[in-house]
Amino acid sequence: MLLTLLHPRMILLSLYFLTLGLFNGFVLGIYPTCFAFTKSLSAYRYLPAAAMVLVGMGDVIMGLILSFLSRRIRNFGLVHSLIFGVILLSIAYSLIFLSVSEWAFVHPTEQPSRLIQPSVILCLSISFIFGLADACVMTARTVICAVAMPERRDQVFAVSKLHQSLSSAIMFFTTPAMSVTNFIALLGG
Repeated sequence: MLLTLLHPRMILLSLYFLTLGLFNGFVLGIYPTCFAFTKSLSAYRYLPAAAMVLVGMGDVIMGLILSFLSRRIRNFGLVHSLIFGVILLSIAYSLIFLSVSEWAFVHPTEQPSRLIQPSVILCLSISFIFGLADACVMTARTVICAVAMPERRDQVFAVSKLHQSLSSAIMFFTTPAMSVTNFIALLGG
């Protein structure tokens, strides 16, 4: 396992795996907190749960789409999945940047959003887009793990999950010092 962790390919791929952890931590833990901290959304107690259901639905639907397309298009799994994922994440991050108050991830706020008034429909739509994107980037990760070191596929996947968990944990500890702009810059590059 240590040889896999220190392999040059794994060191190169660690940035991608760390990014996946930041994404997962943001989607599953940080983004839903803005629902409670935004005054116009705080009355909807079950909005975080509904948002997570839509993340799951987006994951399943995109999984079905990717499965269908990969059976019809040769070598569809990696490049196309990444392209779809990047496009979907760009849309979701842009919507968050425009609709979430600057410090809504950190504390309750009445501060207005930049351009788009937050609403239940918008939050659920962003969550669904996150689910679609999650299926894309996780499919790409699975393909990368299989291609990077075919003889150690399971170890490569374990290393990817290690990096993912580590970066998610770091993100949760740094959240109190980060605004929406900081998150979007970190996640969107």
